[in-house]
Amino acid sequence: PEGTVTSPNYPSNYPNRATCEWTITVPEGYMVLLTFQIDRFQLEDGYDYLTIYDGGSSSAPRLQRLTGNAIPDPVISTSNQMFVRFTSDESDTAPGFQFSYTATDICCDHTIVVLNGTVTATDGYCSGNDIQFSCDPGYELAGRPSATCQNNGSWDGEIPTCQREIATFNTFAKMLIF
Repeated sequence: PEGTVTSPNYPSNYPNRATCEWTITVPEGYMVLLTFQIDRFQLEDGYDYLTIYDGGSSSAPRLQRLTGNAIPDPVISTSNQMFVRFTSDESDTAPGFQFSYTATDICCDHTIVVLNGTVTATDGYCSGNDIQFSCDPGYELAGRPSATCQNNGSWDGEIPTCQREIATFNTFAKMLIF
């Protein structure tokens, strides 16, 4: 799902004493991405606000509280819901805002490095995808050989390490025989 949200009367000025609320929901396994268009954000600085919450209501953690006319950076949720509230005070108005929203994949850290080893991601680094770990010759894997990206954007478990193989007595004895 995707769409566009505007302040009341946009691109004309919004009214005084306005309160508007939107709950944006995208399918499970995705996050909400808000993108603001250039020259399409103008609120009375310090008095009128666009507040963005990381969940389905105003009791969710606050992501941003926007005012003024600087174009905001994109805002992304950590779940499949975002709650947005616009409020204006009793004096002075402005043209308001326009933003678009879209569903974006929940992805995990793709900069994982395993020293003396390799990380292989066959299908990518997003929700439900697996990565495999292997070690260079002379090293052995300490930990699980794979991890799965969870719906919260984290890997399911610790990232393994590659540790130098320790020669056993049998290995040493074989080297002496040859």
